[in-house]
Amino acid sequence: MSVVLINRYPLESIAIKTLLENKGVSVTGEAINGMDALRIVDQLQPNTIIVDVDLPDIDGIGLVETLRKRLYKGSIIVTSNKYEYFYSRCTASAGGNGFVSKKGSINIILSAVQAAHNGYSYFPFSQHRVSGEGTYARNKLQALSEQEIIVLRHLLEGASNFHIAAKMDISSKTVSTYKSRLMKKLNCQTLVELIGFANKFRIDESFISD
Repeated sequence: MSVVLINRYPLESIAIKTLLENKGVSVTGEAINGMDALRIVDQLQPNTIIVDVDLPDIDGIGLVETLRKRLYKGSIIVTSNKYEYFYSRCTASAGGNGFVSKKGSINIILSAVQAAHNGYSYFPFSQHRVSGEGTYARNKLQALSEQEIIVLRHLLEGASNFHIAAKMDISSKTVSTYKSRLMKKLNCQTLVELIGFANKFRIDESFISD
């Protein structure tokens, strides 16, 4: 099995590479941004890609979408240390095969890679039961359309309507429409309230209850 790592943080890449290679998984390439990642993936055609959400030029979810549009057929695992349930859903919608929270053990990455290699998806945050306010927030997020999820993702990254429109190849007016719809569905009147909702969702660790 061959793997390409896409991560802007050297220490994280070293840790993941060491873990995988100790288990006999070959890390054949590494990149720290989306542009280099696309070039390396085209050259090496690895079985699996592990990409972090936080990249300097394009977010990891956007990179997953681009790779699938370019007909990459291998497995893609996404990692992040925030908004676990939200990014888990984004990963699945973009065509990824698994999501791993960096808040957990690094060994989970190996489990996700092995699951994807064997033809399975790895989305643990979509399988947990939720309760109380967690159920309320999760239901709110599930009511969003795929396009609204993408707009929400960009808003949480601090992007303006203009930049979101450019990234999604739609008009600013359309972005405003999606923004209005998602804020109404999440019962948020302002961007500050929207960010507060997202922060609460993250703090509650995806509302996991055993």
